[in-house]
Amino acid sequence: MASVTCTISPEVVQDLKRCRLGDPSANMLAYVARIDGKTLEVVRDKELAGTSFEDLADELPEDSPRYVVLSYRHAHSDGHVSYPLVFIYYKPETAPTRALMLYASTLQLFANEGGLGAPHTLACADGLTQEWLEAALAKFSS
Repeated sequence: MASVTCTISPEVVQDLKRCRLGDPSANMLAYVARIDGKTLEVVRDKELAGTSFEDLADELPEDSPRYVVLSYRHAHSDGHVSYPLVFIYYKPETAPTRALMLYASTLQLFANEGGLGAPHTLACADGLTQEWLEAALAKFSS
C-alpha cells in the first residue's frame, strides 16, 4: 500500500466538483492548485475564468510544479461544442527535486479526489497552447 505524503484540502475537492460542471459563459476556466510546503496540503493557488492559454502560461511559476485543471471551449469539426475537463501536471525542469517528488507522490491522490482522468505532463509553461492540448487529448481518444 502506498503511503500518503500530502492531503487535499476539502475546499479544493469542492472547487474541483464545481469545475466539473463548467461555465459555458467562459471560453476557458483554469483552476491551479499547489502544495503548501509547511502543511503538506494541496490548496488552491488561483482560479482564472475567461483566461487564454497565453495568460495561463504567464501565471505558472518558472520553478515550481502545479496541478492545473482546465475546462475550455472546444469546437469540433462537425459543429458541436464541448467543454472537456483536462488535468495537467505542470513540472518545470527548473523545479527543485524535492518539490517534483512531492507533487509526483500526490498526483494520483489529486486525480482520484477530483474525479479527474490521466494527467497530461507539461515541462515548460511556454508549451501550453491549444495545439499542444489538442494533440495531447488526441492521444487518449485514438
